[in-house]
Amino acid sequence: MNANCHVASELKAVDEIVHALDVTIRESAAEPSSESLSCVKHGAEFLEDHLRRLFRLEENHGLLEILLHIHPEFAHEVHRLQHQHDAIRSEAHRLVLQLENACEPTDLELHDILEQLRHLISRILSHEHHETAVLIESVNRDGGGEG
Repeated sequence: MNANCHVASELKAVDEIVHALDVTIRESAAEPSSESLSCVKHGAEFLEDHLRRLFRLEENHGLLEILLHIHPEFAHEVHRLQHQHDAIRSEAHRLVLQLENACEPTDLELHDILEQLRHLISRILSHEHHETAVLIESVNRDGGGEG
């Protein structure tokens, strides 16, 4: 399987985990319990693992590096996307640790954690949208050929 297939597989996994985690967050907010907290924790751990793999595939001889090689004028956007990767990875890890340390959180603490996870999901979706827009722009860029 080539790198592009791995990226596509990881991107699909992240999207599915984000959707499942969003559903679990809503259910947990409606009926907080130790079982729902456990489900949220596992979802956040899966998300962190898949984000780490996806971003590594995009960065290390992956799409972003190829984009930078083909279109050096996109250096600012590539660096911005890589910075977003770092921030998202860091936030996902922080939230996983927070969930691991939250044995019996109060309703207020649980609400705060769930809100932070919602914010992370929003950041991930925004990042994916931005990354897709940059890739589409690079593909549509006129390379100076016929036309």
